[in-house]
Amino acid sequence: MKLFIHIPKTGGTSVSEVLKIQAEHTKAKEYSNEELEDSWSIIRNPYNRAVSIFTEVTGVTPTTELLKKFWLGKIKYSKAPIESMTEYLTKEGKISVPLLLTFENLNEEFQEKFGKTLPHLNKGGCLANYSHLYDDELREIIVKRFKIDFITFNYQE
Repeated sequence: MKLFIHIPKTGGTSVSEVLKIQAEHTKAKEYSNEELEDSWSIIRNPYNRAVSIFTEVTGVTPTTELLKKFWLGKIKYSKAPIESMTEYLTKEGKISVPLLLTFENLNEEFQEKFGKTLPHLNKGGCLANYSHLYDDELREIIVKRFKIDFITFNYQE
């Protein structure tokens, strides 16, 4: 696999370090179909990714109320990777990246595919258990925001 599509907050910093590649946050639609034939990426549970994005952008320990304010746009931020994973992987109306590893099983899948151990770098917002932060209202906010990712990658709402 030659081309790595780096979706923000999915483990790309660690991948870049281990494989010694420059991984920009560039979308599939910016590459030719030929380049995409040999591409891969990492997807992540949208609930976990939402917490990670919040922590990366704000530098604050997440709470349920702060997460709600952030995702409802009540906390201002200058730069945040808030596009869906689907947006990064779609070209001409379909997912165009043939190999998708999952953040949840990244160590095993990366070892199997590349034969290398993957350190966990850029740990901003990576919580082993983030579910305690989610009440019904916050779940609804995140599902609405990333609905396409829940559907496309079969993550449970």
